[in-house]
Amino acid sequence: MTELAAKPILDYAGPRSHGKVRLPAKSVLRLQHHDDGVSVLETLSGKGEAVAGLAFAGFILLYLACLIVPGVIWAMHAQNHVMQRLGPYLLLAGVWVLEAALSLVVIQRTWRRTALSVRDGRVVLEMSSPFGSRRWEWPCDAGAEIRVISTGVGPDSEPLAEVQVRPAGEVTARLFTDHGERELTRVAGELSRCVGMMREIEKEMGAA
Repeated sequence: MTELAAKPILDYAGPRSHGKVRLPAKSVLRLQHHDDGVSVLETLSGKGEAVAGLAFAGFILLYLACLIVPGVIWAMHAQNHVMQRLGPYLLLAGVWVLEAALSLVVIQRTWRRTALSVRDGRVVLEMSSPFGSRRWEWPCDAGAEIRVISTGVGPDSEPLAEVQVRPAGEVTARLFTDHGERELTRVAGELSRCVGMMREIEKEMGAA
Protein backbone atom coordinates (compact mmCIF):
# COMPACT_ATOMS: atom_id res chain seq x y z
CA MET A 1 0.00 0.00 0.00
CA THR A 2 1.42 3.40 -0.99
CA GLU A 3 1.64 6.08 1.70
CA LEU A 4 2.51 9.74 1.19
CA ALA A 5 4.31 11.31 4.12
CA ALA A 6 3.27 14.59 5.72
CA LYS A 7 6.73 15.12 7.28
CA PRO A 8 10.29 13.92 6.59
CA ILE A 9 10.62 10.12 6.56
CA LEU A 10 13.34 9.14 9.03
CA ASP A 11 15.36 5.95 8.89
CA TYR A 12 15.47 4.29 12.32
CA ALA A 13 17.81 1.51 11.14
CA GLY A 14 20.69 3.90 10.43
CA PRO A 15 23.81 4.44 12.57
CA ARG A 16 22.21 7.60 14.00
CA SER A 17 19.29 6.58 16.17
CA HIS A 18 16.39 9.04 15.92
CA GLY A 19 14.82 7.43 19.01
CA LYS A 20 16.11 7.18 22.58
CA VAL A 21 15.30 3.52 23.20
CA ARG A 22 17.34 1.61 20.63
CA LEU A 23 20.13 -0.43 22.17
CA PRO A 24 23.57 -0.45 20.49
CA ALA A 25 23.80 -2.26 17.14
CA LYS A 26 25.76 -1.78 13.94
CA SER A 27 23.98 -0.61 10.80
CA VAL A 28 24.96 -2.55 7.68
CA LEU A 29 24.17 -1.75 4.02
CA ARG A 30 23.93 -4.37 1.28
CA LEU A 31 23.67 -3.28 -2.36
CA GLN A 32 22.01 -5.78 -4.69
CA HIS A 33 21.61 -5.79 -8.47
CA HIS A 34 18.52 -7.39 -10.01
CA ASP A 35 17.39 -8.09 -13.55
CA ASP A 36 14.89 -5.21 -13.28
CA GLY A 37 16.80 -2.75 -11.12
CA VAL A 38 18.86 -2.10 -7.99
CA SER A 39 18.11 -2.24 -4.27
CA VAL A 40 19.93 -1.42 -1.04
CA LEU A 41 18.99 -3.14 2.21
CA GLU A 42 19.90 -1.73 5.62
CA THR A 43 19.78 -3.94 8.71
CA LEU A 44 21.13 -3.79 12.25
CA SER A 45 23.73 -6.38 13.19
CA GLY A 46 25.61 -7.02 16.43
CA LYS A 47 22.50 -7.09 18.60
CA GLY A 48 24.23 -8.92 21.47
CA GLU A 49 23.87 -6.03 23.91
CA ALA A 50 20.22 -5.63 22.99
CA VAL A 51 19.57 -9.33 23.60
CA ALA A 52 21.35 -9.17 26.96
CA GLY A 53 19.40 -6.07 27.96
CA LEU A 54 16.09 -7.64 27.00
CA ALA A 55 16.97 -10.85 28.86
CA PHE A 56 17.63 -8.82 32.00
CA ALA A 57 14.36 -6.94 31.48
CA GLY A 58 12.57 -10.27 31.14
CA PHE A 59 14.05 -11.41 34.46
CA ILE A 60 12.88 -8.20 36.15
CA LEU A 61 9.38 -8.61 34.71
CA LEU A 62 9.19 -12.19 35.96
CA TYR A 63 10.45 -11.21 39.41
CA LEU A 64 7.92 -8.36 39.68
CA ALA A 65 5.11 -10.65 38.53
CA CYS A 66 6.04 -13.11 41.29
CA LEU A 67 5.65 -10.28 43.81
CA ILE A 68 2.54 -8.65 42.35
CA VAL A 69 0.25 -11.63 41.74
CA PRO A 70 0.44 -13.21 45.24
CA GLY A 71 0.31 -9.75 46.82
CA VAL A 72 -2.84 -8.76 44.96
CA ILE A 73 -4.52 -12.05 45.86
CA TRP A 74 -3.59 -11.57 49.50
CA ALA A 75 -4.86 -7.95 49.53
CA MET A 76 -8.15 -8.85 47.85
CA HIS A 77 -8.88 -11.47 50.49
CA ALA A 78 -8.21 -9.10 53.37
CA GLN A 79 -11.16 -8.25 55.62
CA ASN A 80 -10.39 -4.53 55.77
CA HIS A 81 -8.05 -1.83 54.46
CA VAL A 82 -8.07 -3.49 51.04
CA MET A 83 -6.95 -0.40 49.12
CA GLN A 84 -4.15 0.31 51.57
CA ARG A 85 -2.90 -3.22 51.15
CA LEU A 86 -3.25 -3.02 47.37
CA GLY A 87 -1.34 0.27 47.06
CA PRO A 88 2.25 -1.04 46.96
CA TYR A 89 1.31 -3.80 44.52
CA LEU A 90 -0.49 -1.38 42.21
CA LEU A 91 2.69 0.73 42.18
CA LEU A 92 4.73 -2.35 41.29
CA ALA A 93 2.20 -3.18 38.58
CA GLY A 94 2.74 0.29 37.08
CA VAL A 95 6.50 -0.34 37.02
CA TRP A 96 5.85 -3.71 35.35
CA VAL A 97 3.75 -2.10 32.61
CA LEU A 98 6.39 0.60 31.95
CA GLU A 99 9.20 -1.99 31.77
CA ALA A 100 7.18 -4.20 29.40
CA ALA A 101 6.30 -1.24 27.17
CA LEU A 102 9.93 -0.10 27.03
CA SER A 103 11.05 -3.60 26.09
CA LEU A 104 8.56 -3.71 23.22
CA VAL A 105 9.74 -0.34 21.93
CA VAL A 106 13.38 -1.50 22.09
CA ILE A 107 12.46 -4.57 20.04
CA GLN A 108 10.59 -2.39 17.54
CA ARG A 109 13.50 0.03 17.13
CA THR A 110 16.38 -2.47 17.17
CA TRP A 111 15.01 -5.28 14.99
CA ARG A 112 14.05 -3.26 11.96
CA ARG A 113 15.24 -2.87 8.38
CA THR A 114 15.07 -0.33 5.59
CA ALA A 115 15.00 -1.17 1.88
CA LEU A 116 15.31 1.38 -0.92
CA SER A 117 14.95 0.04 -4.44
CA VAL A 118 14.59 1.23 -8.01
CA ARG A 119 12.75 -1.48 -9.90
CA ASP A 120 10.07 -1.76 -12.54
CA GLY A 121 9.95 2.00 -13.15
CA ARG A 122 9.41 2.97 -9.51
CA VAL A 123 11.40 4.17 -6.51
CA VAL A 124 10.20 2.08 -3.56
CA LEU A 125 11.01 2.67 0.11
CA GLU A 126 10.06 0.01 2.66
CA MET A 127 10.60 0.11 6.41
CA SER A 128 9.74 -3.02 8.35
CA SER A 129 9.95 -4.08 11.99
CA PRO A 130 8.58 -6.90 14.17
CA PHE A 131 5.33 -5.03 14.76
CA GLY A 132 4.55 -3.57 11.35
CA SER A 133 5.83 -2.11 8.11
CA ARG A 134 5.42 1.01 5.97
CA ARG A 135 5.85 1.50 2.24
CA TRP A 136 6.20 4.50 -0.09
CA GLU A 137 6.33 4.45 -3.89
CA TRP A 138 7.16 7.12 -6.46
CA PRO A 139 7.30 6.72 -10.27
CA CYS A 140 10.79 7.25 -11.68
CA ASP A 141 9.38 9.70 -14.21
CA ALA A 142 7.96 11.88 -11.38
CA GLY A 143 11.30 13.60 -10.95
CA ALA A 144 12.55 11.69 -7.90
CA GLU A 145 16.03 12.89 -6.96
CA ILE A 146 18.47 10.75 -4.97
CA ARG A 147 21.35 12.67 -3.47
CA VAL A 148 24.02 12.42 -0.78
CA ILE A 149 24.13 15.11 1.93
CA SER A 150 27.02 15.49 4.39
CA THR A 151 26.11 15.04 8.08
CA GLY A 152 29.50 15.57 9.74
CA VAL A 153 32.68 13.69 10.57
CA GLY A 154 33.03 10.35 12.33
CA PRO A 155 35.36 9.39 15.20
CA ASP A 156 38.13 8.45 12.74
CA SER A 157 37.76 11.71 10.76
CA GLU A 158 35.73 9.84 8.15
CA PRO A 159 33.18 12.07 6.37
CA LEU A 160 29.63 10.96 7.18
CA ALA A 161 26.51 11.52 5.13
CA GLU A 162 22.92 10.46 4.46
CA VAL A 163 20.92 9.65 1.34
CA GLN A 164 17.95 11.91 0.66
CA VAL A 165 15.12 10.97 -1.67
CA ARG A 166 13.07 13.94 -2.77
CA PRO A 167 10.26 13.15 -5.21
CA ALA A 168 8.97 16.23 -7.02
CA GLY A 169 6.57 18.09 -4.75
CA GLU A 170 6.91 15.63 -1.85
CA VAL A 171 8.81 15.45 1.42
CA THR A 172 12.37 14.19 1.65
CA ALA A 173 13.15 10.73 2.95
CA ARG A 174 16.34 10.87 5.03
CA LEU A 175 17.99 7.46 4.88
CA PHE A 176 21.16 5.67 6.05
CA THR A 177 22.14 8.68 8.19
CA ASP A 178 25.79 8.74 9.37
CA HIS A 179 27.07 5.97 7.14
CA GLY A 180 30.38 6.75 5.44
CA GLU A 181 30.09 9.33 2.68
CA ARG A 182 32.16 7.24 0.26
CA GLU A 183 29.90 4.21 0.71
CA LEU A 184 26.72 6.27 0.30
CA THR A 185 28.08 8.02 -2.79
CA ARG A 186 28.53 4.62 -4.43
CA VAL A 187 25.07 3.45 -3.35
CA ALA A 188 23.32 6.66 -4.42
CA GLY A 189 25.20 6.60 -7.73
CA GLU A 190 23.89 3.12 -8.55
CA LEU A 191 20.33 4.08 -7.59
CA SER A 192 20.44 7.34 -9.56
CA ARG A 193 21.87 5.59 -12.60
CA CYS A 194 19.02 3.09 -12.47
CA VAL A 195 16.44 5.91 -12.12
CA GLY A 196 17.93 7.55 -15.22
CA MET A 197 17.74 4.30 -17.17
CA MET A 198 14.10 3.82 -16.14
CA ARG A 199 13.26 7.35 -17.32
CA GLU A 200 14.89 6.72 -20.68
CA ILE A 201 12.93 3.50 -21.09
CA GLU A 202 9.70 5.35 -20.23
CA LYS A 203 10.51 8.03 -22.84
CA GLU A 204 11.27 5.45 -25.52
CA MET A 205 8.05 3.59 -24.76
CA GLY A 206 6.10 6.85 -24.89
CA ALA A 207 7.63 7.81 -28.21
CA ALA A 208 7.01 4.41 -29.77
